[in-house]
Amino acid sequence: MSRICAREVVAKMSELHIRYSEKFIRELRSYYVFLRNRPGTRFDVERRVEYSLKAVKWRTSFPRFFVEREMRIEGGNVLDMGCGSGPASVSFALAGGKIYAVDIDRYGLKIGKLRANEHSVEVNFVYSDGRSLCFPDKVFDISIALELLEHIPSTYQDKILREIFRVTKKGGIIVITTPNKLFPIDLHGSQLPLVHLLPRRLGAALTRIFRRGLPAGGYLVTYDEVLNILRRQGEYTLLNKFDIFYDIHDFEKNKDKYVRAHTKENKVYLLFSPFIFRLFRLLRIQYNRYAPHLAFIIRKKGP
Repeated sequence: MSRICAREVVAKMSELHIRYSEKFIRELRSYYVFLRNRPGTRFDVERRVEYSLKAVKWRTSFPRFFVEREMRIEGGNVLDMGCGSGPASVSFALAGGKIYAVDIDRYGLKIGKLRANEHSVEVNFVYSDGRSLCFPDKVFDISIALELLEHIPSTYQDKILREIFRVTKKGGIIVITTPNKLFPIDLHGSQLPLVHLLPRRLGAALTRIFRRGLPAGGYLVTYDEVLNILRRQGEYTLLNKFDIFYDIHDFEKNKDKYVRAHTKENKVYLLFSPFIFRLFRLLRIQYNRYAPHLAFIIRKKGP
């Protein structure tokens, strides 16, 4: 697929409106009922279904990022670590990538296969906990781990990223996103302020009392904690300065699209973000350490 053709594909994804089959919607609803019934977990199933049905379109911001900067997707090998039900995998497949999607959730992988079928794309779904991947060294042009680290105990985060580095080619791109532990609202689970900074049991109790949602906190990390883990894996170049975009100006240009891709709870904050960015810049505070979601787009330099 040529660069021009890839750009056309990504442009079409901006207008993506797929009507999912009733069978897929039923399976997706059953999947979220299954997740909701886990101990300590509460959420609105219908809201999750609605979000998931739009997730592929929202995830197209990632392949668009690559194509607009003439980074290779078409024909390249792409690893989606912690793929869940596969929205990002499908979005990269629509842009022409050869996708290998990895997750420990067998039910989520089943939904991912159905989702790929709905979009008529090929995605290779692989069951693994990520600590020992079945792929050889240096095989992937792009490796992504979107909203993954917050689900992994800190003792395993290092091992997961070491495997991602191992299977990514020299010069390949690695994308990591995760909610920020230093942001005052628990964006991973409860959406409550400060509960993710409390002891886990206390945070979970407050979540049950005040609001339905996921258990508080997860395994959130800070900007510097992620950088420390990355440094232990090998040499790399950090390409982005803020979130999934290169810099503040790119964010401001794409603000409307970015706000639409976030939950209602975050929109008020994001609408005021340009003002906050300018204030942080005036005070010479590095904003991305305190952003709601951390994102690292790096180019692997080492072997």
